[in-house]
Amino acid sequence: MLWFAIETRQQKAIALIYNIIIDEAFRQRGYGKQAMQALEVEVQRLGVDEIRLHVFGNNTVARKLYQNMGYEETNVMMRKVLG
Repeated sequence: MLWFAIETRQQKAIALIYNIIIDEAFRQRGYGKQAMQALEVEVQRLGVDEIRLHVFGNNTVARKLYQNMGYEETNVMMRKVLG
């Protein structure tokens, strides 16, 4: 499942990925990459040339997938739990 929407930010249309889920039994088989590639085709068909997403820092598998597909980090949030 790949859930995305087209949003306008700073007078520019972008595709924003809200969620991507590959059933655990089917992970590490290339389905995530195929879903992301299909999204690129669909987004371009809709006339949009940028995709953005959020990924948690500890989700190393997803981060590696996105980096391998040409996504770059645009910001980093950090936290420290006290106590």
